[in-house]
Amino acid sequence: MTLIGITGSLASGKSTVAAMFGRCGATVFNADRIAHRALFRNTSSYRKLITRFGKVILNKRGGIDREKLAAIGFADARNERDMCAIIHPQVFAYLRRNIRMCRKKNPRRAIVVEAPLLIESGLFRSMDTVIVVRAGLPQQRRRAAERSMSVEQFRRRVRFQMPLREKITYADYVIDNRGTLKYTERQVRDISKQLNIRKVYGNKH
Repeated sequence: MTLIGITGSLASGKSTVAAMFGRCGATVFNADRIAHRALFRNTSSYRKLITRFGKVILNKRGGIDREKLAAIGFADARNERDMCAIIHPQVFAYLRRNIRMCRKKNPRRAIVVEAPLLIESGLFRSMDTVIVVRAGLPQQRRRAAERSMSVEQFRRRVRFQMPLREKITYADYVIDNRGTLKYTERQVRDISKQLNIRKVYGNKH
């Protein structure tokens, strides 16, 4: 079983690329979606985040408002570091449990972990293969705007990510997502063949 990490700059198309690998036969885990679980009530990270940043990050129902948390968490380097230090351990624990389950159920199925901070968090060290998705800055800004992210929010988050040129130095493969979806998909299929990613059903194949 191959464990593949996919990362890239903000709004570079990581989820699109991960979904393409999923269609080729890989099991896909999205670290951002897993991080949302860490914000649920009664989790240790929920309590630690409130202790660190205060009840100002809560919504009217007492849950953590992700936009409020992001506004504070990405306000400066210390806040960002503390926020990640609280959330990442829970994300990593969830990933480890589910990867073990996948390996037990079907040891030959490839697993993809899509994580914006794959390299910054050190998670890349657990991967067999690292793939970096690159896109042009105008494309990134447009995609971020489509998610209702302001220019200032975009700039703030990008400031805390490793520059793309540095991320690429960790990559086994770089996928150029500056062209058409067909062009991106062709690259994914080529890499899938090289990594022997294929659809595996049960334990018979």
